[in-house]
Amino acid sequence: MFNNIFPVSVITVTKALNIMTTRKKLMIIAAALMLPMSIISCKKDHTCTCTSTDALGNESTQVYNLDNQTLRDADDACENFEEDNAFVTRNCNL
Repeated sequence: MFNNIFPVSVITVTKALNIMTTRKKLMIIAAALMLPMSIISCKKDHTCTCTSTDALGNESTQVYNLDNQTLRDADDACENFEEDNAFVTRNCNL
């Protein structure tokens, strides 16, 4: 009688809910494991190497130690050493 009204059996719905619940649990566990990794970033020592070329074409290299910094902070600090004007062009890379 109810098969005509509800073509999906109760067992099928129950299985679907169990699968969704298991997936939801796994997603919550995965998110909980990934959260500390996104908050805590690895700080270490980086080296920024800059190559400068003056207006006469003379090249020189400068090395800057960037201690106890995240990669993003070190990259930003290294970019701050770059310079480009009429007298000198300095390109820096980690």
